[in-house]
Amino acid sequence: MVGRCRVLFTDEQLTVLTELYEKGLSDPEIAEELGVKRQAVKYRRKRLGLLRSRLFTDQELVDLHQEGYNDREMAERLGASEEVVFYHRSRLELEANRYKNQHKPFTDRLVALAVMSRRIVIMIYSWLSIIGLCIVYRGIPPLILAVKLFLAMTGTALGTYLWNDVCDFTQDTSGEGIEDFAPSGRPLGRGLVSKRRMGVFSALLVVLGLTASALINLEVLLIQSAFLVLFFFYSTEPIR
Repeated sequence: MVGRCRVLFTDEQLTVLTELYEKGLSDPEIAEELGVKRQAVKYRRKRLGLLRSRLFTDQELVDLHQEGYNDREMAERLGASEEVVFYHRSRLELEANRYKNQHKPFTDRLVALAVMSRRIVIMIYSWLSIIGLCIVYRGIPPLILAVKLFLAMTGTALGTYLWNDVCDFTQDTSGEGIEDFAPSGRPLGRGLVSKRRMGVFSALLVVLGLTASALINLEVLLIQSAFLVLFFFYSTEPIR
């Protein structure tokens, strides 16, 4: 079978296969267009590094979308990844559903999606703060102080950045849509998290950060509060 797959495709056929793949056609659809077997298309597609494939039709996707399912739920029902569903939904110019029919994610998924979408914030603020604390102490700092500092920086920084996502999402949906927002992996733009839940989670993180700051000392609390005020103006009109 492998030998047949290698002989089967000419340079022109490979070009056509790639073009059909980019248009979003599935392996059976590409095989029908080229007049070859589906297994041959699958083999050659993987050899070309084209790993995205779908096992559903456009109509199946449209039907689930009309029923109110979001990308994650459609992916579960179609046996595909969220990225594939998002790609074909965007190709069909279907707007993301936002938890119609009460299809909402669990809280643990909300936390995971939110943190992963802004994991660079933890690296920039939290990790560097701990490194700075180690430098100040010229070694390993007190564990309790390190934990307080980590919670203070993570809560405040992550909470404010997630709130900025909420503000960005509000502006995008009231303007030209979310075409530039969704591919970045932000859960709001992809319809994986509701705006209200993200806002509540952001507020809880800020409270955690300020509480941890207050437990360190008043000076840290004032610095964190000033950061929050500055970021609030940055995220709201007309400054943004």
